[in-house]
Amino acid sequence: MSTSEAVRRRLSARARATALGVVVLVAAVLIGLLVGPVRIGAANVIRWLSSFGNAPPGMSEQQALILADLRLPRVIVAGLVGAFLVAPPAIAKSSATVVTKTPTAKVQVGHHGQCPSARTATSLGL
Repeated sequence: MSTSEAVRRRLSARARATALGVVVLVAAVLIGLLVGPVRIGAANVIRWLSSFGNAPPGMSEQQALILADLRLPRVIVAGLVGAFLVAPPAIAKSSATVVTKTPTAKVQVGHHGQCPSARTATSLGL
């Protein structure tokens, strides 16, 4: 196997992994927007997303408010928490500095590469 073939295989494996990650992320966002005590259909959620948060025809104003005020913030916070927990220390430090608005945010790598200060900041809701 030549060097160019090895590079091409590595890039194609990376591209497949990236595509899989994007698919999983989109599915997680949709599931996060669908799950809740008030039933809102997947078609309504997708139409709501494509109308940039306005209630599309066939969707009640209450359902649009539930998506905008409850479910979308929940999905965004879950994504931020996940990003903080798996981020490399340099990224976690800059993110923790921005979120907590303190230039002295200290990040140390803990067990399995998790950053305790970022984990603490997100659990406190800062």
